[in-house]
Amino acid sequence: MKIFVTGITGFVGGAVANHFADLGHTVYGIGRKAALPYYISNSCSYSTADICSPLRDIDADIIIHAAAVVSDTVSYKHACKVNVEGTANVLRAARNSEHFIYISSSSVFNFKDERMIESEAGLEFNHLSVYGKSKWLAEGVINKIESNFKKTILRPRAIYGKHDHVLLPRLLKLVKGNKIILPEHLSKQISLTHINNLILAIELCINKQKEALEIFNVADKEVYDLNKVLTALLSAVTSKHLHTFIIPELVFERLIVINEKLKLCPALNRFAASSLTGTAVLDIEKISKTLGYFPITNFLNSYNEIADWMQNEKGSKVV
Repeated sequence: MKIFVTGITGFVGGAVANHFADLGHTVYGIGRKAALPYYISNSCSYSTADICSPLRDIDADIIIHAAAVVSDTVSYKHACKVNVEGTANVLRAARNSEHFIYISSSSVFNFKDERMIESEAGLEFNHLSVYGKSKWLAEGVINKIESNFKKTILRPRAIYGKHDHVLLPRLLKLVKGNKIILPEHLSKQISLTHINNLILAIELCINKQKEALEIFNVADKEVYDLNKVLTALLSAVTSKHLHTFIIPELVFERLIVINEKLKLCPALNRFAASSLTGTAVLDIEKISKTLGYFPITNFLNSYNEIADWMQNEKGSKVV
């Protein structure tokens, strides 16, 4: 098959490209960097392009749209330009393909205490982050467009794995000396998605999807206690016996309010804080029943590999 990947220079796009290239498929993609990162397979073809501009028609059987701006701090206008208008541009260029797969996000949910099913996305649009709003609007573009190709929307939650230069560096900022600084009310119920499980979901969609449009949540089988996850991973990365320094909930919330007013640390915002403290569990029953999705990779059997990468490979620059 010919497989085209947008955002191939990013964490998700690169991992997807490597996987299908290793299987012998013809893989090519676009991104905004001058060249592919060192860890992307040499068999992948690459060209520089910006999805915010009109694209040439794409000659591929499968299009995997992973390009996006992923940030808590960009303006709503910029997020929509990249994530919404960019998706529309890729869709228009996909007219000759057989299957369009969009990597959306669990940020389209306003999480409650219960597991979120697919139909609950976007119901409380005004409570979503800027990023979440833009991803939900992009999903709307995909839903509305008339096409001859299949369409799939995948909603992973907090994708992690080797070569992640977004989530893991943020987590490392929680380490100060021999301490991990964590809020008292850190989430004890949270879904995470290993990159291998997202790739498994993509493969199943390609091989088994029958409907013209499908929307699936994607996550590890396990639901995690974030305190245990962060302590294990960060201890392995730093090779230290880390002690947890707990910030009381009331103090943490006041710090968020003060920071929002003074803008001392853009990364410490309301939505970033809620990702650490709020319950965020995805229901994956639909993809399991429809496509036979049974993920085997989880945090416990993968975090040492991630730690080794962060310590020993070129990716250790994120430490």
